[in-house]
Amino acid sequence: MELHFKQFIKRALLGVSFPQEYICVGQEKLDSPVSIYLTGLDVPGVINVTASQIFLGYKPLIMAVTVDKFSADLEWLRLQDRVCLSFVTGSFRMNTTWKGFASGKNALARILIRRIHEEELGASLVFLYEGEHAEHRFLTYFHQTVNRLLNKIRKQDPENNTLPGNLYDQVRTAYALPRVISVITLQDGDQMNMFPTDLHGIVNKDYYISSLRIGGKASEQVERAGMIALSRVNVSAYKNTYAMGKNHMAKVRPLENFVLAPMRSKVNQIPLPDSVLGYRELKRTHHFDRGIHRIHFYEILSEEKVNHGITLAHIHGYYAQWRLDHKMPTEALIR
Repeated sequence: MELHFKQFIKRALLGVSFPQEYICVGQEKLDSPVSIYLTGLDVPGVINVTASQIFLGYKPLIMAVTVDKFSADLEWLRLQDRVCLSFVTGSFRMNTTWKGFASGKNALARILIRRIHEEELGASLVFLYEGEHAEHRFLTYFHQTVNRLLNKIRKQDPENNTLPGNLYDQVRTAYALPRVISVITLQDGDQMNMFPTDLHGIVNKDYYISSLRIGGKASEQVERAGMIALSRVNVSAYKNTYAMGKNHMAKVRPLENFVLAPMRSKVNQIPLPDSVLGYRELKRTHHFDRGIHRIHFYEILSEEKVNHGITLAHIHGYYAQWRLDHKMPTEALIR
């Protein structure tokens, strides 16, 4: 009875009924996910970037957009120092403006981003952007205000990556699209480490990008190893995968300390997690630093599908609550 009362109070004051901020879901089972459209400042151009955008950082917010070198959109996009990302369900129609940028009235959320870097990777150009401002309609204005006030008075841990001001809304918005939680495995002699990541994405058939925290053991180990395996894992392993988060700051250890699949990666024989559905074997080439993030660039050495299953991903609780309020089927997995 007391638990239900606390949940009722939380829902009434904060607008959210979930006990955790990030909600695990099966990527392929999430019906009617959002789509993301990129628009410029007072210009008619629009690009559906749902499949070509990559979320790479949260302090600051870092987004990448990949474009084929021969795409008709390339020259137009190069002229846009700042762009708007509109998150919508259903079709997108440019029938309004937001901060001067073309958008749609039905957008659930928007993020204003500014270009900070450009990389040429094989047949693609990768534009890196830093977030400037975001607004969303996942919760009511009242509930958003209460949550902001609560964040201000909540005791801040200097060791934790607290997100000040509007940055928090930028990150919440970025997590409206399901972000796949993959597992990185690497080997150092007869020892290894294994940890989850959701800041990563494919550029094209030859190149990949991921982001890890500067100064963390995980990033240092990736640089030292040079070769990693990045595995999609089964959604049924969501609790164990989240629990691996502590390994970001752990030393490499003997293989018997980990629960591994019976097979290894094709080229470099890197161990794989037991819940692997498929993996890419990656060779690190260089990096770009921004804020707390080191963005690693890789060549894809091999790719293999291992098992059938549903891919582990997660979304922010605000968007999960919006889906619940709008009676959209969402199989939320609570850790």
